[in-house]
Amino acid sequence: MEKNRQSSLDEELLNLIANQLRFSPYNMVFSMSIVAYMIYRHIPEQPWIWGGWLLLVIASQVYRAKRLLKLPAQGHIPVEVRTRQAARINFACTFIQSLCFLAFPILTPFEAAVMSMMFLGLGVGSIVTAVGWPPYSLAHIGISLVPLFGLWAWSGVYGSAGTLGILIALIGLSYSASMWSISKRLYGMNQEFFSNRERLATALDEAEAAGLAKTRFLAAASHDLRQPIHTLSLFSAALGLKNLDEATQHLAENIDEAVNALSSQLDALLDVSKLDAGIVPVIPGQVNLRKLLLRLAEEHQEMAEKAGISVVINCPGGTIARTDQSLLERIIRNIYTNAIVHTANCVLTADVKLVDGYWELHIADTGSGIPASEHKYIFEEFYQVDNPGRDRSKGIGLGLSIVARLAKLLELDMKFESAPDRGTHFTFFIPVAETSAISRKEPEEAQASLLGLKILVVDDEPAVREGMNVLLSALGCRVTATHDTLSALEFARNEAPDIALVDYRLAHGKSGLDTINGLREIYPDLPAIIISGDTGPDRLREAKEAAITLLSKPVAMDALREAIAGALPGKDKAKSPKLKAQSHNCR
Repeated sequence: MEKNRQSSLDEELLNLIANQLRFSPYNMVFSMSIVAYMIYRHIPEQPWIWGGWLLLVIASQVYRAKRLLKLPAQGHIPVEVRTRQAARINFACTFIQSLCFLAFPILTPFEAAVMSMMFLGLGVGSIVTAVGWPPYSLAHIGISLVPLFGLWAWSGVYGSAGTLGILIALIGLSYSASMWSISKRLYGMNQEFFSNRERLATALDEAEAAGLAKTRFLAAASHDLRQPIHTLSLFSAALGLKNLDEATQHLAENIDEAVNALSSQLDALLDVSKLDAGIVPVIPGQVNLRKLLLRLAEEHQEMAEKAGISVVINCPGGTIARTDQSLLERIIRNIYTNAIVHTANCVLTADVKLVDGYWELHIADTGSGIPASEHKYIFEEFYQVDNPGRDRSKGIGLGLSIVARLAKLLELDMKFESAPDRGTHFTFFIPVAETSAISRKEPEEAQASLLGLKILVVDDEPAVREGMNVLLSALGCRVTATHDTLSALEFARNEAPDIALVDYRLAHGKSGLDTINGLREIYPDLPAIIISGDTGPDRLREAKEAAITLLSKPVAMDALREAIAGALPGKDKAKSPKLKAQSHNCR
């Protein structure tokens, strides 16, 4: 692991040096040209000395730039070999530059000082260029600066500089030592930076993998549970259609409530899977906030009364917002349910007012509130503040997590406030709809009567086939139930069904999409619905891309009846041999 980290660091250094080399050769050639001119002033009659040296400097810089710019891309060569090459090239170039020190004795003190300042600047630049990389820094300090200030010391003792030369030498050598110390510290900081970045990237990958594993687990668990619950819901719905005595009817109602509660919890898992998969479409439209809030208040009235909660709506007429109605409805529904389940004997209010071009939707309760220490956790999955006993009647802790996800998806600014004995407050800012926009129509009620409808059911689970047969027959339908694609196609060749209800996963590796496409080769306009218990992100995305109406198990009787009625001809829908797109948002 440590070796890999060091290799990554070396790769970063090579990239950094290569990027810096786009400018440094020009600075180097310019500085050395000034030094060559100063030498020329003393030996103009010998241009081969100063001119030849300058040409050698230029050639070495061109070679250095070309080689070092190529090194990062040569991944087939071990990185330690490439770093050694970079160090050797830099040592050679620095040595060539330092050959000018041979002319130090003939320069004036002023010229020597100018040359010294140039090499000091180049030394500092080298440290910055390679972020303190020791081989790079040592080349400039050991080959350039130390010999240069050694010449100053020699000039102070044996030459004409005297005490000034010795003083400059001492200062220069001290400065060189400081540069070396800074170089090592800078390199250490750089190592730590890249190491931390690598650890962060690794931690991020692990977190993403854990999130994906969690999502897949939820999807698998949801699928395995949905099959028997779906079957139970079918039989329960069929039982409710019978003429029963009072005691049996009460028993049937209790069964139905239990199935609905469990179905609701699985729906929450489905919502999370859909949102994590990134397949929940946003379909903006006009939303009448007053109608929406009043309808949801009415739906929750019975539940609220049992908890001693009064629901109050303060929303003027004409409150038309621009957003996705189904997703906004899911947000409000989750907040209402969460407040009713976790509080009692309080007031739940929903207020709407216009603020800076947005409808401010404020939903609050006067319940016990949530301590500040819990605020950072309540939007996490499966977290519940006041449910240590894991009472499943209070849900499974996904409601507010879904609220936060949906608000982000709709790009709604959301504020949350809560404190003990002060209740809980949610505030959303929803764009005001343009007056020129076409009003969104309320969904049509599904046709209740399916009398005489020929329905082909394809499902490899015997209990599901039996349950669908019992329920749909009770609704007056003629039902043919088959277990696989081949038997479904065989039936269809002899008799044309009015609609096909197909499970997504079938035996022998076949999918419901395969079955529907096969049926539509016989009847191109055949209405069809996929019924699936698989909520995995990949499966949900596949169903969406296949453009087919999708119902998730367990399916309530009303939802099934509505979906069938909506899929039949005469519903203002395009017909095509291809599977037509219908998006199902969070239920």
